[in-house]
Amino acid sequence: MLSALTTASADFDISHRTLTVLKALLTFLPDRDIPTEPGMAVVFPANRTLSERLNGMPESTLRRHLARLV
Repeated sequence: MLSALTTASADFDISHRTLTVLKALLTFLPDRDIPTEPGMAVVFPANRTLSERLNGMPESTLRRHLARLV
């Protein structure tokens, strides 16, 4: 699923950095498989925690990419 989105990222106007944020968000899921049920793939990491996982990405940049994903 993520590889398909990566391949089609230009069609969705999604940048490499936005995909990196998505990949970091997926690391907060308890299992490696993405749940298929609606609402089950929701995670709530703090922006600071997510920023740390993204090697110190500034929170303002992180918020911009999160908004793009939403």
